Amino acid sequence: MHTFFATLQAQRRRRGRTATAAEGRPRAPKRVQLREAAGAQEGFLLVEVIVSALLVALIVVATFNGFDVANRLSADQRHHDQAAVLAAQSEEQLRTDSASALVALETTRHVYTRELPVGGTKYTITQEAHPVAASGSSTGCNANETAAQTGANIEVTSSVTWPQLVSAKRPAVKQASVISPPTGSDVEVDVTNKGTTGVSGVTAIAKYQPVFSGAYTTAEGTTGSTGCVVLSGIQATAASIEIVKRANFVTPAGLLEWPVKELTIAPNITTHYPVQYDEGGRILAEFTYKGATTFESKEVKGDTFVVSSALMGVKPEYEVGSTAFKYELGNEEHYTALPGTYTNKTAATAVGAKYATGDLFPFATSWAVYAGDCKKNNVGSEAAASGGGLVLPGKTTTVKVPMSYVALKFYKGTQLAKGTLETPTGYPVQITDSECEAELAPNNSTEAKLEHDQVTLEGKLTNPFQPFGPATLCVYSSTTKHSYSINYTNSTATGSTVNVFLGEPSESERATARAKSEGEEATTKTTRTTKEASEVTKWKEEETSHKITNTQRKEKEATQKTARIKAEETEATTKTTRETKEAAELPKPKEDSIASTEC
Repeated sequence: MHTFFATLQAQRRRRGRTATAAEGRPRAPKRVQLREAAGAQEGFLLVEVIVSALLVALIVVATFNGFDVANRLSADQRHHDQAAVLAAQSEEQLRTDSASALVALETTRHVYTRELPVGGTKYTITQEAHPVAASGSSTGCNANETAAQTGANIEVTSSVTWPQLVSAKRPAVKQASVISPPTGSDVEVDVTNKGTTGVSGVTAIAKYQPVFSGAYTTAEGTTGSTGCVVLSGIQATAASIEIVKRANFVTPAGLLEWPVKELTIAPNITTHYPVQYDEGGRILAEFTYKGATTFESKEVKGDTFVVSSALMGVKPEYEVGSTAFKYELGNEEHYTALPGTYTNKTAATAVGAKYATGDLFPFATSWAVYAGDCKKNNVGSEAAASGGGLVLPGKTTTVKVPMSYVALKFYKGTQLAKGTLETPTGYPVQITDSECEAELAPNNSTEAKLEHDQVTLEGKLTNPFQPFGPATLCVYSSTTKHSYSINYTNSTATGSTVNVFLGEPSESERATARAKSEGEEATTKTTRTTKEASEVTKWKEEETSHKITNTQRKEKEATQKTARIKAEETEATTKTTRETKEAAELPKPKEDSIASTEC
């Protein structure tokens, strides 16, 4: 604009100079002078009109822009005012909610909309809550914090947004307040897996009877990323805490459901309730002999194995893996390990319909793993798998499980006269973990099966690879119609040699022979005694009839007594010889076989 007026003034000066120069020339007629003056003014007037119109337009636009900005500011202020009112109404509503409703907001926000009649703007209100200390500072929630805390307050927050605010990426209008429940008791449920890592997604329910109320109510919540949830506003001094069963999750003891806990709580105190609950895993046993899966071109095969951990916390603190299982229906789906015939290179711990990934808890430390049916099989330094098995949630851990060796030998004779070495095939063999009978049944099992069956092949066990520890082996001979049993203990990988003497009589046969000998001895003694009594009677009658004298009778009785003493000595010697022979023929305890009619 300044440049425009400067140009206009320059034009006027030029016209003035032109007029001055013209004074030296003869004047034109007046009419002509008037026309020239009018022509000079025409351009100047047009420019002034255009400039004036432009100025008016600029002023009008500026004025309307000012009005629009004022209207926008007024509308934004109105939206903020309405949002503040809605936030205040939300806070008032939250103050009247039940404690269980507030606890639910700690894990799940409540979002709803309101559309006001004036302006038709739709507002979105978000309600949240979280526990705070008595001072109002946030308590947070940490599954590894176990100390009881004072304060049982809840901070509720209401956030309000509307479309224009969201598009402008401006913060929501918020209001917050702290609520103290009437009794103010909290229960913080802390769920961990290995004792240090929190487990999310586990739901806890507190059932309690509020003070001055006859009806029971509940508070429910689900653990977040830190593995804990605070059940707030419990208006009671006791509550039963239930952990909702979760598919494939197990307790340290291998149970599918955490037991309900009756918990004593105090007003204005946050009581911690620690829970270990996580997805179960399993162990797969790969049987080995001296570190290898084969020996002398034979695959190392097994049947059952034991996994144990003192962290289970429930006696006997072990489970049994097997090549096959039977499960109970419903409830905990307890298993029964079904021993086979040692035809598998691997075996595994149980998996059921409700614990598809296994029922072993993923402790931070490894489970001990060894072949057999109970803890009695963990004998010697070579028995257990090196390093054990570290179970991971939802995973299968493969462990190389050591086996021992049992050599089986058949002799035709007895212990005293072994005779030739036999090589029978097809004799049934049963190996029993007999000392496990005194143990409690494995955790989560319905019963323990301790018998393992196989047959002989050319005088040897079909599968000579056996667990460590004590066992009883029984084999039946279809030739002698006898069973032969022996107790042995494998304390090293080299194992044991079991000798079977097919000519060895059974206990019943020994008893029959013993009874016969004792009967014969008794008969001999009875016959002798009867004969002696008859002779004494005869001699007395002869003395009475004077056939012999008194002296002769006494001499005869003395001779009889001498003969009796000698006979008794002979009988005693015979009995001693028999008993000595019987004792010599008896199998040595826990070393060689004993024949019997059945195992």
